[in-house]
Amino acid sequence: DEEIRNSILIASICFGCFHLLFVIRRFIWNPYRWLQNFWNFIELGAYILPTWTSILWYQKGEINTPLVSIS
Repeated sequence: DEEIRNSILIASICFGCFHLLFVIRRFIWNPYRWLQNFWNFIELGAYILPTWTSILWYQKGEINTPLVSIS
């Protein structure tokens, strides 16, 4: 059970980093245009928060209930 949970967390971290790379690429390509659109910041948060919580859960081995409700 713990091995499956760790595998899913690692997959979640990999997918989150993959999506963050696309956001960073779009920012590097045209930073002025990226900063003008408010939804880009929401998109960035939507990728960072689940990735960050997965990293924390993988390191600590315990699930924080408030983070589950947010992410």
